[in-house]
Amino acid sequence: MISNLKHQFMLDPDVTFLNHGSFGACAKPVYENLLEWQTKMEQEPVKFFEDILFDALKASRQAMGDYINCSADDLIYFPNPTTAVNAVARSLQLKPGDEVLSTNHIYGALDRSWKYICAEKKARFIKADIPFPIQSKAEFLHCFYSSVTDHTKVIFLSHITSMTAMKFPVEEVIQFAKEKKILTGHNYSI
Repeated sequence: MISNLKHQFMLDPDVTFLNHGSFGACAKPVYENLLEWQTKMEQEPVKFFEDILFDALKASRQAMGDYINCSADDLIYFPNPTTAVNAVARSLQLKPGDEVLSTNHIYGALDRSWKYICAEKKARFIKADIPFPIQSKAEFLHCFYSSVTDHTKVIFLSHITSMTAMKFPVEEVIQFAKEKKILTGHNYSI
């Protein structure tokens, strides 16, 4: 399967590209589409921003909503996942003593964001210590759940970690959080 996908990218064939988090390459069809939109904008910027852009974004949100079975009005675009998480995290009504739980595998920019937001709101940012390598899903869940307290108000968890590409069992954590009435946020692309 990898050999079938490799030709879809413009990556240097002499380099084995392993970055799965911070910077990635666009597939050729995505890049070509980007250039088409850039050309439309450059040809007539005023028309693009006043007549084309918002209708195109609305159509795009509708297509995405149809794909994920969600109202287009409930979708919003952000330039990247870190910006999106920050917008949501800053909107939370955390109180002094509340806890936000993540792991020691959190993406660096979001680690700094949660530390800042929690300090600003006098909440605590807790990172469950998840060993690497981890031996089983049960080991992960035991390590993670042992960091949950009565003060845990938010769980933020990467589905696939940036540092190690470990896949965490977010489905089980979300179910657990629902039962405990803890707000969850998970990031699939960081």
